[in-house]
Amino acid sequence: GPQCVCSWPKEGDSCTDLTIIPSFRADSSLVFKKNYYKKFNRDNPVYELSIEINPEYPRGFIVMFEGRNGFCSMYLDGNIFFDCMVSGEYTSREHSLSIQLDHWSLIRVYINYFSMSISVDNSVEVFDCSDIQDLNLDGSITFGSIPEGVNISGTNLEASSIPGFFGEIHPITLNDRKAKLKESQGVNVVSAKSRDLTEDYTSPCKKSPCGDDNTCYERASGHGCLC
Repeated sequence: GPQCVCSWPKEGDSCTDLTIIPSFRADSSLVFKKNYYKKFNRDNPVYELSIEINPEYPRGFIVMFEGRNGFCSMYLDGNIFFDCMVSGEYTSREHSLSIQLDHWSLIRVYINYFSMSISVDNSVEVFDCSDIQDLNLDGSITFGSIPEGVNISGTNLEASSIPGFFGEIHPITLNDRKAKLKESQGVNVVSAKSRDLTEDYTSPCKKSPCGDDNTCYERASGHGCLC
């Protein structure tokens, strides 16, 4: 039957287990709030991100860094894209190496006021970064799905209808600081497990086990209900 709804990152029938490797199911999100990581601005002109991803689908939103005058986002659309919106001006950068499905890939992004390097499994490509010199990233950082309230009009996220990420993202390192899941807010994020997501896969929520007036979501084992 339905399981307990646990406080993130605890899970399991008795809410005694901890999520170790977060698994995202398209509508999942993992949020680190403002001031969790070092800001990126003229006083702190260096930003580094290192993550490993294990995607199950070739398209999906990975992460967004929010700021007072714009945002930067990274997503998968066959290849890795890194886009920025700064005071209404939009730019997009694409790494030429395709990402393999059901395979762990190491992604590193290094930004300063002059250049940006994107590394995919040690294949490094460098891009000009002069167009984002006025960017001030001092807001939340969200993994898995596009945060509500962010205006993505005129971006590839909107034009290509980039969906939420389907797969695993772990570990996450921001400016040499390994992010701790217990310091984040997780929605519909579960522990990774082996599962063959084929066309024959049936969601545990398909038969509406929580009733018509409640919300069902997938968990690492079975489902949970929001009542």
